Amino acid sequence: MQSAVISWDGPLERNRLEPVLHGLIAEHQLLRLKGKAWLAGKPHPLQIQAVGPRLECWFDPVQRTEADPEQGLQLVALGLAVPAEQLQRQLQQALSA
Repeated sequence: MQSAVISWDGPLERNRLEPVLHGLIAEHQLLRLKGKAWLAGKPHPLQIQAVGPRLECWFDPVQRTEADPEQGLQLVALGLAVPAEQLQRQLQQALSA
């Protein structure tokens, strides 16, 4: 089992993010994906959790803290073979397009 932390510091839109995550999960056969996204204008972080191809996202009722970024994404990916640099590069390319 391998893991990788991937992140994005730019602006996010939920309707763009979810298809990108589905694509990464399928392409790299990720077993688990877990993390948070901070969307501009939203008072709560978007929780992200995937087991196999099933992706679930919901807004956490916990308020933002001073330490939370204004926008961005932090994820941990787990799988049998997790190409961290490739995942990071693909995420950045997909979200900056």
